[in-house]
Amino acid sequence: MFPKLPTEIRQATWRITLQPRAVEIAYTFNHGYYSHVGIPVALRVNRDSRNAVGFLYSLCFGSTLPQSRIVFNFSMDTLYFDEMIWTELPKFLVSLEDVELIQIQSIAVDRFIDEARKWDDMGFNLYDNMDCLKMAVAAMPALKEFFLVVKIDGMWHEHGIPQGDGTTKLFYELPDDIQDQCFEFHLDNFEAAVRLYGETRL
Repeated sequence: MFPKLPTEIRQATWRITLQPRAVEIAYTFNHGYYSHVGIPVALRVNRDSRNAVGFLYSLCFGSTLPQSRIVFNFSMDTLYFDEMIWTELPKFLVSLEDVELIQIQSIAVDRFIDEARKWDDMGFNLYDNMDCLKMAVAAMPALKEFFLVVKIDGMWHEHGIPQGDGTTKLFYELPDDIQDQCFEFHLDNFEAAVRLYGETRL
């Protein structure tokens, strides 16, 4: 019966399915910047669904040679930089188009984005990533949120905290099922840390 509904109702229904995503940026020399996060379901179902939501997403964040290939909703998605992209972050920020800079509303950055650089004897990255981010943020008039991320990674899995799979998810507070396990391992201040870093702005 769904295809027989009025166009306005079908389009509104497809838009309800959209969810905010943490779009983690990755890089390879051959393919440029990309993300492992999946595109919204409504962009994959059929022509009707794509017509309903397609205009809300853009292909973004290309570099000089590779084409833009990251599907991004500037009003809903968060641009996420994990520590693993530390060597490429300055180049990514420089490659941003003006039309992208003025629309970015939410950024999340691993709080250890500069840790690897401190131990880099080969000079792979000569730039301070946080300084680069400060300069980039100054050119983002629409920016509303800048989060430093406290990541639950391998070190906590060793203590019994379950390991996730799939794409990155960001939480303003520690999920309840994880919080119950954190008290044992002196992580009961994690929620406060998330709030602290969540409110930090450059």
